[in-house]
Amino acid sequence: MLCIGVATIVDPRNGIPPFLQPTLVGVLLMSIGMALGMNCGYAINPARDFGPRLLTLCVGYGWEVFSFRNYNWFWVPTLMPMVGAVVGAWIYEFFIGFHTPDEPEPVFKVYMLILCTFLVPDIFHCANQHTRA
Repeated sequence: MLCIGVATIVDPRNGIPPFLQPTLVGVLLMSIGMALGMNCGYAINPARDFGPRLLTLCVGYGWEVFSFRNYNWFWVPTLMPMVGAVVGAWIYEFFIGFHTPDEPEPVFKVYMLILCTFLVPDIFHCANQHTRA
């Protein structure tokens, strides 16, 4: 999910302005964390899972922090983010990237035109009068 979202945000063919991309990536990370953090532990980065496990091992909880489900779960947050990144990039290119035209559409300009025309017509009218004078 993270790789597909980041690929969608940073792909220049989608026309998302560069100044808006870091904010959208942050919102994406926050959304994934809020949606999956309580039940999955928010392990989209191996360091977010391995660090707390190592600390609890050093504090005295023993090897039980690595032995959940007979040591089968430990490998999921360690290796699957890297596998998921490759699979996510492939899914994005296969389902979206190949079907997107090479020229980016001026999405931001269209949104601003709609915003100024329909939602705030007085500001658009004043801006047009100011530019004509």
